[in-house]
Parts: sequence; structure tokens; C-alpha cells
Amino acid sequence: MGKQQDFILVDRGLCDLNPLTMGAQACEPGYRFGPTVRPYYLLHYVMSGKGRLWMGGKEYTIEAGGYFLIRPGEAAMYEADREEPWHYFWIHFTGNLAARLDTLPSPVGTLSRATMQELYQAAKTGFPGWEGAREEYVTSVLHRIVAEMLVNRPSHAHYARRAQTYIRTMYMQDISVESIAASLSLNRRYLSRLFKERYGVTMQEYLVTVRLEAAAKLLSDGYSVSESAHLCGYRDPFNFSKMFHRHYGVSPRDYAAEKGGSV
Repeated sequence: MGKQQDFILVDRGLCDLNPLTMGAQACEPGYRFGPTVRPYYLLHYVMSGKGRLWMGGKEYTIEAGGYFLIRPGEAAMYEADREEPWHYFWIHFTGNLAARLDTLPSPVGTLSRATMQELYQAAKTGFPGWEGAREEYVTSVLHRIVAEMLVNRPSHAHYARRAQTYIRTMYMQDISVESIAASLSLNRRYLSRLFKERYGVTMQEYLVTVRLEAAAKLLSDGYSVSESAHLCGYRDPFNFSKMFHRHYGVSPRDYAAEKGGSV
């Protein structure tokens, strides 16, 4: 497990950001924690060494200067490197502003070492002139940390464009709004809202349109109804025919006949 320090705070019940507990640990090689789920936000900052995080079906490597964030309800497991085990600092917190961290595209990133060291020292030894108000001082530093995490996000349009590109490239496979959001490490509802704001249609509507336009071309090129359905990501020919008729006003078979394709 390695040497661990816990810095227990008073729960002030602060609205925007409310720190709960902080600590630091110099892990032994290969030390693993989890998987576990928490009801609060948990931010780790790696002061030295490195390790790995498994969360959301993905694996991340985090080195000194990097952070990883575990949000409420997320199952996560992490492990210290066997050659260069990490020494990290963590903080548990809640608050209304913390919910904005749900919009981050990835649970890992980098943060200012000076700011994190300031937070660590505030938790470990307090700060001159702030006796009796350690939680308030820690909260002020935590505000700066959260702001830094949020300002480094890619633009919203960036996510929507990536989703659009993915759909146009991978429509023939078994993809869904949920799987696209997971690939981008985003909340499904958040990504759906960004997409609708940029393109005026939902991701599901766009996926259906792309698939049916591709199917219409295949039918015109002589592919059969079943071949066209399969090549455009539809595994159920009946559902394909229903969606095609709803979009074009005719059945795939009649469309193919009109275009001179195979039926």
C-alpha cells in the first residue's frame, strides 16, 4: 500500500465547491485500488512516478504532472507502475460547480504543479493567517483548479464535428448514440445537445439519414434490398424497410425498381 497521509476537513456544506477530505500516498510498486464507486468527485494529482487508470472501458496512463478525475457513480480502478510507482495527492469534493466537470471530454489531463502544491501544503500544514479557515482557503484554491480544468476543454463545436465525422465514417457498423458518446468519453445527453445545437437534428436522426442515403445509392447501383440494408448497418431487413419507406415515401423494392436497380 505504501505511506499514506489523510487530511480530514470539516464539511462546511459550501454550495459551489465543497471539499471533504484530502490525502497523499506514496504507493508501493503495483499497488492497485478498486474498482469502486463513490458519491462525490475525486481528483488525483500525480506528483511523481506514474500509473494506470481503468474507467469506462478504457485504460489511461498518467505520469507526474497529470491528473485523473473520477465522477460520482463512475466505477474506476487504478494501479501504480511497477518500475516507477506514483506518489499522488487527492481531494474529495462536491458542489454545484463541480457538476460542470461532467462536460470534460476525458477524465485525465494536466494541471499547474504550483497550484496543486499550494493545495497540498494548505491541507498538510495550513496556511499562515488562515487558522480556523482551512476549508475556505482550500476551497479558494480548488476554484482555481476547476477553472483550469474547464478552460482547457476543446470547443463544443469540436465534439459535434467529431461525432458527425464518426457517423459518416462508421454508419455501416453497429453504432449508436451511446457508443459514440462513450468513444468520446462524454455524457450521452450532453453530446446529443451539442449535436442538435450545431446541426439542427438529433444524432439518431442524422445517423438514420446517413444510412438511408447510402442505402438509396446502393439500391440504385443494383444491390438487393437485403444487401443494401446490411451494408448500411441495418441487421433487421424489416426495420430497414420501415425506416426507408418513412424517409422516402416508397419501399426499398419500389425505389430500386424506379431507379432501375435490382429487387
